[in-house]
Amino acid sequence: MSVKAIFNFESIDSTKDLCDLFAYIFNKGIYYGGLLTADTRTKCVYIAPFRLLSHDGMHIISDKDITLELKTEGNYYVVCKAKYNMDDDATIEVSLKTQQQIETDSLKDYFVYFGLVKYEQNSATIIYDGVRDVINPIGGKYGE
Repeated sequence: MSVKAIFNFESIDSTKDLCDLFAYIFNKGIYYGGLLTADTRTKCVYIAPFRLLSHDGMHIISDKDITLELKTEGNYYVVCKAKYNMDDDATIEVSLKTQQQIETDSLKDYFVYFGLVKYEQNSATIIYDGVRDVINPIGGKYGE
């Protein structure tokens, strides 16, 4: 297993109702793990195993590190696009996105943000503050 939804579509009456309930109660965000590390030698960003809740209440889990390649210098958001789909498998994509790519994506509301990587001159800085979607233990966003 790498990245998957805990509840995939089974029937209209069960999985959709569970996702709707979680979306009603909780904000989207990471509730376990998902810390980032960058290796400028290999030009990669690593995401530690994580658990998160999507915009539409779907639980997503990853049980191993995910590796993303930094191709060129710039600012990259590390995101998980996660959307529950009726009658089909969930849309789950973990990737690096520029601000422009995010703004033009029709599913941008379904992004959960791990952080921002500023990659320039063979140096990578990871920024969490003001970027990372985290669910606090009570279910709201930190700072609310």
